[in-house]
Amino acid sequence: MSSITPTGNHHQTYAPDEQLLSQYNSVSAGTALGWIGQSWGLFKKDFLIWIAFAILSFVVMLVLAFIPIIGQLITVFLTPVMLAGTAYAARQVHRGNKLQFGDYFQGFKKNFASLLLLALIQIGAYIALTTFIIILLVIFGFAGFVSFSDFAQIEANPLGFILGSIAYILVLALFFILGILATIMAFVFAPILILLNDVSAIESIKISFKGCLRNILPGFVFLVLMFFLTILAIIPLGLGLLILIPIYYIAVYLAYQQIFLKK
Repeated sequence: MSSITPTGNHHQTYAPDEQLLSQYNSVSAGTALGWIGQSWGLFKKDFLIWIAFAILSFVVMLVLAFIPIIGQLITVFLTPVMLAGTAYAARQVHRGNKLQFGDYFQGFKKNFASLLLLALIQIGAYIALTTFIIILLVIFGFAGFVSFSDFAQIEANPLGFILGSIAYILVLALFFILGILATIMAFVFAPILILLNDVSAIESIKISFKGCLRNILPGFVFLVLMFFLTILAIIPLGLGLLILIPIYYIAVYLAYQQIFLKK
């Protein structure tokens, strides 16, 4: 399969295992378990540095959370930059290189403007999704009000009214879930593609979405596994998250490598 030529730093030379595929790999559902298993092995090599970064990230996000509006905006714009940095750190470990704390901040050194643009696009996507849900709420709310005001019809068919109300709620929930999943698919790999492959912000969103679309089942399995692992990590006063969060970062990098890169 042919590779996609990265945009941005054209002078950079890419190894064969860094070239993006024009048609992305489709992996089996069980591969998701492998991502998490391999992540644990890579995490153990430099676990102190990973934990230190997880603590630093938590403290920074906590401080920003107490700053009204500005703090939230900074968090939104910092997120793709830091996610890109975690992918760079994961690649260093995966290649057998010695992990350094500065690796996590690679997103500030390279393609920083594209990562900020990605954050801006993501804000727009969430605003659009929220607006769409509000419109649906208004439409369904009006329809429900009209139905509820017809007492004669409710008394004549109470079961039908209840089932209809449940149907409204389920349809609204379905649209909301599909919107959230589509947004996740579009942005989960985008920071990695921008930093490691010099792909533009818009192109990274397209590639991320297409790659996820070809791997719906392993992606679903991965989310379910992470959900249950998160519950387990929270039990010991949340301390397990210091391990699980780095494992998640590494697993996403491994997924990116298997789905998007030429072997």
